[in-house]
Amino acid sequence: MSMVADIDGVSSSRRMTLLGRCPETGTGSLHAHVDAGAALLTELSETASAKLIREEVAQCSTAEVIMATCDMKLAQFSALGTLETLRVLAHMQDNFKVRREPSFLQLVGKTADILDSCRVEAREVVNTSWAVAQLGLQSHSLLDAVASAARRTLPTFSATRIACLAWACAILVMNSHDLMSALSAQVIRVVLDFPARALSLTIWSYAKLSTRHGHAMHWMASASLATMSEAPAEALANIGWACAKMHYVHEKLMDAISASSISIITEFSGQQMWNLAWSFAELFYCDYSFLQALVLQSLAKQSEFGPDSLSNTAWAFAVCGFHVPPLFDAISFRAMSLAPDLSAAALAGIAWAFASQVHCDPPLFSVVSAQSPVRLEDFSSESMGNAAWALGHLLLAREQPLLMAIATVACQQHDRLSAVDIGSISWALAKRPCSWPVVDAVASPQHAQPQQLFANWVLSHSHNHA
Repeated sequence: MSMVADIDGVSSSRRMTLLGRCPETGTGSLHAHVDAGAALLTELSETASAKLIREEVAQCSTAEVIMATCDMKLAQFSALGTLETLRVLAHMQDNFKVRREPSFLQLVGKTADILDSCRVEAREVVNTSWAVAQLGLQSHSLLDAVASAARRTLPTFSATRIACLAWACAILVMNSHDLMSALSAQVIRVVLDFPARALSLTIWSYAKLSTRHGHAMHWMASASLATMSEAPAEALANIGWACAKMHYVHEKLMDAISASSISIITEFSGQQMWNLAWSFAELFYCDYSFLQALVLQSLAKQSEFGPDSLSNTAWAFAVCGFHVPPLFDAISFRAMSLAPDLSAAALAGIAWAFASQVHCDPPLFSVVSAQSPVRLEDFSSESMGNAAWALGHLLLAREQPLLMAIATVACQQHDRLSAVDIGSISWALAKRPCSWPVVDAVASPQHAQPQQLFANWVLSHSHNHA
């Protein structure tokens, strides 16, 4: 996720995961919407010597050099210099080398003290929260100090500063009721001032924290409609993902995202397109005009398919019932070339999607069968159920060993399998000649819903002998 979270306009990047990968996020020129010269309060004033030290830190080229300065002069740092030093450290790519050093821990402690005792401005709160998130610091006293300072200053936050703070909250999982209430109240106050990128980042952050918090999401969704024509591809993908993550159904918003996405479809990266497709499918929103545009771009960018995007894209098209053989053939070709990198969930997801669309691809399923046994211990209940159902649905005789291997693992781990997934495995076994003891073991009466398993078995067994 690339973003400009620092108010002074220094870019940074950070990658997060959801279902393998999270949509790429960008805030572009986020700093351009914020007044850069906020006056410092008296508590942050500094002496001439402290100012020189701060300027010395700003010129340091590595984190280790900064720590050497801290070793000698930390006690002489002004409040502003301390906060600025943490921000500069967050930009250093070698900051991981110094995180256990005593001077770094002292710097973190001093930062927390300053946030608690000084009346810092919104600008310093946002910059510091960004630095803490970028460094991944988990000091409870520091996080409490950041949250407290944020609550005090939030009524002065501009829309773009809100987006920066929301991002930091999402990364640090700072979601206390008091902080989110204050954040949401300010979101609603300035919601009409949000530029498209900042609004999408704020919505993404709420979804990352799994919170809608009152009416904030409603107001942001409504505001998004007004900025949709300005939204870049990354913003559209982020809003779609956020709605799916929160199961937030807003048909007008989905229509607007779809229409805007079609108009700039060539500007989407492969990952952004496929994450948006997943989001729509997760919400059972199927716009066939968008899917048609997505097919053309996916075929043009098939070399960008990664292990998780292969599975998510196939799943999305299968859920929408939109079967395009050339796309599934491209997914198959790419999956076979990436086979060693496919996770258990990806293998099962691809198998389920191809079977759901009755897209029989023996070479692909041979690869799935070859890769799955070594990963069976990593298969979730859902993955085992999906893979077994796919093999049973397509009646792939050559893949019976995989089905029996799944059944064996299911027997051993039946207590962690859901009733639906045990039912899928039982159904798949019933589609093939197999021994009754294996089926009995899988469909164990110890499970919570034996009647459902029995019904699955009876229906499939009757069909098998009709």
